[in-house]
Amino acid sequence: SKPKSNPNQAELSKLNKELEKIENKIEVLEAKKATLEEELADPENFSDLDKLNALNQQYEELTASLETLNDNWEVTGLQMEALEN
Repeated sequence: SKPKSNPNQAELSKLNKELEKIENKIEVLEAKKATLEEELADPENFSDLDKLNALNQQYEELTASLETLNDNWEVTGLQMEALEN
C-alpha cells in the first residue's frame, strides 16, 4: 500500500522554502554582526566617536533584525509542525 500523502504537502513545501530563506538571512546577518563586534572591539575606533556611534547603531539594528528573523524562524517551524501532524 502507498504511504498516505499529506494533504498539506504544498503548504509544507512553501513553509520549508520560507524557513530556508530565513536561515540564509540569519547566516548573513550573523556574519555581519561578528564583523561589527570586531570593529567595536578595535581600540583604534575608540577615539573616533562618530564612527563608534555609527557602529553601535548598526549593531543595534542588526541585533533587532536577528531577533525578528529568529522569531519568524520559530513561528514558521511551529506552523510546519502543526501541518505535519
